[in-house]
Amino acid sequence: MAPKTNTKVVSSLKGKAVDILEFGKELYNEKSVILMPGKGCDKDVATSDHKSMMKLAASEGFAGLAAIFKQFSLDSRKRLILTGHTDTGGDHAANFTLGKNRAEAIYCLLTGKKDRWAKLAFENQCIRDCKWLMTYFNFLGGDSFKGVTSCNPAKIDNKWDAENKTRDAVKGFFKGLKAKYNLAIDDVDLAKKVAEHAKKQWPEVIWKAVFDLYDEQIRKYLKIDATALTAFRTNKLKFAQAGKEFLGCGASFPMPTPDDSKYQKEKYRRVEALFFYLDDVPARKKGTPKIVCFPATDKLHLATQCPFYHDKHFIANYLDPLTELNMIAYHMKFNYFNQLHKKNDIPWSRRLPEGLTLQAVHYPKKGGKTVKEAIKTITKFHNGIYTAKVPDDPKRKDIYFEFKSVTQLTPNLERYWVYTKDKDTDPKLEKKFDKDIKALMTPDDYYKRLSYYDLPHEWSSVNYFT
Repeated sequence: MAPKTNTKVVSSLKGKAVDILEFGKELYNEKSVILMPGKGCDKDVATSDHKSMMKLAASEGFAGLAAIFKQFSLDSRKRLILTGHTDTGGDHAANFTLGKNRAEAIYCLLTGKKDRWAKLAFENQCIRDCKWLMTYFNFLGGDSFKGVTSCNPAKIDNKWDAENKTRDAVKGFFKGLKAKYNLAIDDVDLAKKVAEHAKKQWPEVIWKAVFDLYDEQIRKYLKIDATALTAFRTNKLKFAQAGKEFLGCGASFPMPTPDDSKYQKEKYRRVEALFFYLDDVPARKKGTPKIVCFPATDKLHLATQCPFYHDKHFIANYLDPLTELNMIAYHMKFNYFNQLHKKNDIPWSRRLPEGLTLQAVHYPKKGGKTVKEAIKTITKFHNGIYTAKVPDDPKRKDIYFEFKSVTQLTPNLERYWVYTKDKDTDPKLEKKFDKDIKALMTPDDYYKRLSYYDLPHEWSSVNYFT
């Protein structure tokens, strides 16, 4: 059996486990709804600052968007809800609106609603947004602008500089967009109007083109073309409830202890993509998810008013977007005959309950010999189905799965058994010493013995399939 260090279990035994992708503070400028391509966008930096440019180059904004789509490839049972959060400054009612607009902007990028996204971007943009975007696509946007123009603003801040570097960068960016998408615009005149505008706002026609740039980057990370992305949006992308795809939380519910190691980094400003199984959606009633969100007011919401406050309703499992893009999932169910759950007096086939830890392995050849190697494995469970997530590797020739029921060998053998209290109770895994099970092998206790199903000490799909 492979060592435990190669496994991770996302357990729902102590509460519903919900996967979350976070778009944090470094991907949003203050009061803006526009998701930036990479991190560091909330600070003033020069485009010659190598460290800042490397953070931007990591493209965690685009990777996060692609990772949302990826979740539905890994598990089609998932349902998505987007929640938008803000900093604490300013009016609470305005912050609820800002949070909702941030979440809606992500929703538009996911669903292909270009016109609505462009309107949100136009109404909520700042100069810093535009400078970060120009910098990203000037240096890192593939062949979008290479050989056509330069759109380097030299410094990224929220100011329109007197040296005309911002103006020239805007002219170059508009020229590049016109060439790339064959836009019916006078790019020179449009850039002039932006420079003369009191707020230096880019018009909606430009934001529509920026949407297309974002779309291109999402496809790049998913390694699919435009037709495949459209099909994905239509057939695979699923939300928990129509009309409640995105919610605004304002400055309510800051994270009490942000933890960088869990990819939960932001206390306030962020958008969270929460992935529920359909029957785990908060306030689900009569087979249909019914989300009841407390209306925005001039006061912060209380934990008791919100169905999505982590500490009250579920266990948050934060995901690393770049890792998720390289994962593949296998779904398994393990059936056994339950002696207490019967149909027509015949033992009923039931699925093993939650509690096993799966380990993926493969058998590569090294030095002319076949060796067994463990693969890093994440185990999840829902409604009788075990899911094993592993890093995808095109070079891997085979893959198998194992589990081990033994938890202790000495001084007494201890292992997991499937325990069913009675015919009306769902089974669960329970640790028991073998000697205690053997003690039930008496006429008076035989019914109790039937309550325990004997799992194999070790199981491997090598003996079955993959």
